[in-house]
This record gives sequence, structure tokens and C-alpha cells, in this order.
Amino acid sequence: MGGVSSFSRHSAWKTCRLCDLSDGGPRYDLWHVLFDCPKTSTLASVVAVRDACQAFVLQLCDLVTVAVGCNGDSMSNTERSGVSHSDIYDAELRVRDAVPGYLWDCVPGRWLVYTLLLALPFSERVVRPNAPDPVWLCPPKRKRGGVVPERDLHGMPVVVPELPAEQYVLPEALGWLYDCTVLSSDSLRPLADAWCKFATGNLLRVGNAVRPLRAAVDVQLLTSAVVLQQQNDDDSRSGSSSLDDGSD
Repeated sequence: MGGVSSFSRHSAWKTCRLCDLSDGGPRYDLWHVLFDCPKTSTLASVVAVRDACQAFVLQLCDLVTVAVGCNGDSMSNTERSGVSHSDIYDAELRVRDAVPGYLWDCVPGRWLVYTLLLALPFSERVVRPNAPDPVWLCPPKRKRGGVVPERDLHGMPVVVPELPAEQYVLPEALGWLYDCTVLSSDSLRPLADAWCKFATGNLLRVGNAVRPLRAAVDVQLLTSAVVLQQQNDDDSRSGSSSLDDGSD
């Protein structure tokens, strides 16, 4: 039963077996589950998670407002270091203005959902890639052993598409809000706790939706491995019998 014992769930899911039972399917990761896989991206629970991430943008704005108020009362008030509360409020308003009418079903919109689900803030400057000269194509600046190493371009696109500017409006606005929100740790703690709780709950929700599908495919793969092993054993016994008959 060597073929069966070598079956590994870990190795079996490097690619999405929900799309393709062979090893030739697309890479299996959270992005694929959320947006690309036809078996998971359309699940009601997964759709609800994406919708919750979109709605959480305005909740983040509310949490920032509360954090700014707490910062003003904190002994570590960052206004004393030159941080402007007015700039934060202006950035928050920019986000609120960008939310209505934003079309989320685009690459920047999906990326924004992805970062919200992972509780991952980002700077405005990382949102829009430099299409003519993306950073991953730039030569490394540091040498290794006196030699400039080759860039690892595995999985990186050679050409970056030029996307419509309106697709970047909300991600850039939210990135700028993150950049401006430099507050005391005690002021930001409730925001961080709420965001992490939101992310954890929704990641578990995605996992609970996908787990039965994965379990069913695992059973199918294991059954196929058992059948194949049985066929191999039968072939081996047939071959041995033929040799024994020939020796007589």
C-alpha cells in the first residue's frame, strides 16, 4: 500500500483540487478561494465575507474617529510630536467620499478586500504599481558575496497592466488614512482589537465554508489512490504468476 501511504493532504493542495484533481490546477491560496475558484468564490458564506470586508471600511473610519478622540486625552498625545488631527479627519472624509459607487470587482478592489480580511494596513504609495518599471524588475541594490544576485521573478508578471484611475481611488484613500493615523498605542488598541477580531471571525467563516468541499475531494483522491494501488498489486501478482508458469 505504498501509493496510499504516500498520499499527502499537504502536497495534494499546493494546487486547487476543487478546480482540477490533477497537479495542473491553479495555485491554492486565500486569494484563489475568495475570488477565482468557481467552487468557493460563489459560496454564500464567502460572498458574505467579501461584503463584510467592504462594509468594514466605514467601520474603520468610525474607529479612527474614536481613536483620535482618545489620543487627545492620552498622556502620549502624538499632537505634541507634530501629528495633525485635522489631517486625519480630512483623510477619513476622503475615504467616506470614495466608498459610494466604488466598483469593488476589480484587481485593486479585490486587493483591498484581501488586506482588510488579513488586518493588514498599507501605505498609499504601495497601492499603484509603477507599470513601466515595476519594483520586482529593478536590479537588486545589495550584493551577496560581492555579486549582484539575480531577481527571483517566479510568479511575477513581466508586464503590469495600466488600470483605470478610478479603480485606485478607494485603496489610495484608505492608504493615506493609514499614513496619517499616527496615534498613541493606547488610542489605537481598541481599533486594532476590533480589526483583528473581525479578521479572525471572517477567516474562520471562509475556512468553515471550504472545509467540507476539501474533505470531499480528499476522500475522492484517497479512493482513487486505493483503486490505483489495488490495480498495481493485481498487475504485480499477474506478472509473478506468468514468470512462475514459464519456469515450469
